[in-house]
Amino acid sequence: MGRLDGKICLILGGAGYVGEGIVRSFLEEGAFVIVPSRSPERLQGLRQVLGTTANERLVTVPANTGTIAGAESLREQILQRMKGLDAVVASLGGFREGATLIDTPLEEFGKVLSDNLLSHFIAARTFIPALKPGSTYTFIAGLAGEIPQPRTGPVAVAMAGQQALQRVLAEEMRETGVRINDLLVKSVMSRARGEPGPETLTAEEVGQFAAKLASPEGAHWNGVQIRLLDRTTYEMAMR
Repeated sequence: MGRLDGKICLILGGAGYVGEGIVRSFLEEGAFVIVPSRSPERLQGLRQVLGTTANERLVTVPANTGTIAGAESLREQILQRMKGLDAVVASLGGFREGATLIDTPLEEFGKVLSDNLLSHFIAARTFIPALKPGSTYTFIAGLAGEIPQPRTGPVAVAMAGQQALQRVLAEEMRETGVRINDLLVKSVMSRARGEPGPETLTAEEVGQFAAKLASPEGAHWNGVQIRLLDRTTYEMAMR
C-alpha cells in the first residue's frame, strides 16, 4: 500500500530533471500520474528514464501548459475523464546565472519572469479549480528569492514573486479545503548534475516529501512554506 493509492495527481514540469524524480516517487506511492509537456521527445525520454516504474498509471500528454489556452484544454480533458484532481505539483522554471541585474536585457528579464513566475500563475489559476476538497497544490522552488546571489537577479525576483503568489492563494483558498503549500529546496541533485553530496537532496527525495504533503500524513501542512535546507531538515520533515 502506498501513501497515494488511487489518487489522481498532475505533475507540471514532470518531464524535467527534478520533475522526473517527483513522478517516480508519486508512482511508487501508488498514484495515477498525469505529466504534460510541449515536447513529445521529453515525454518519451521520461518513460525511458523511469523504466519499469512507468506503468499503466503514468499518462503523458502533449500539452503547452505555459499558455492559458493550452492549460485550460488539458484541464478540460482531465475533467471529462475524471471527477477532479487529488494533487497538483508545480515544478516549473529553473535556476540560471547571467549578467548583473542592471546589465540584464529587458527581453531576458521578461523570459525569466515568464518561465519562473507567469507559468506558475497560469498553472494555479487553471488547475486549482479542478482540485477536490481536501486535496493539495504544491509549488516547488529554490531559495533564490530569499538568498540573493550576484548574477541571478531575474530568478531571485521571480522566485520571490512565486512565494508571494503561494501566500495569497493559500489565504484566498483557505476555506475551500484545498491545501496550498510551497516546498523550498536549497539544492537538488538531479540526473543532470551528477552524484549528490552528503547534504544534497535527490530529485526522488523531493518527490517523496511532495508525496507525503499530498497524502493524509501531510494534512497539518496548510498554507505554509516548507524549507528543506539539508538532509537533516529533510529527515526531520519526513518523520
